[in-house]
Amino acid sequence: MSTIDQALVLRILQPGGQLTDRQIAANTALSIRRARRALRTLHLNGLLREVTHRHAWELSTCGHAYTNTPTGQAMLDVPRSALVG
Repeated sequence: MSTIDQALVLRILQPGGQLTDRQIAANTALSIRRARRALRTLHLNGLLREVTHRHAWELSTCGHAYTNTPTGQAMLDVPRSALVG
């Protein structure tokens, strides 16, 4: 599991939106399989929550708190070139 994959997912969700796994894969340089692995890991670590009725993902309260820490900010510092679009 790549920390960069997790960072890409956090960065794409950080503005506060809700995205499906396919939307996340389409908006990052990740395959659907890598996006799902990153989502699963972040979810197990309590940083994401699944919005069941929409089959989408969003940052949890802990995820928002984490992205506001120096470590979380550093993780979000993924080069824009790593993102598609």
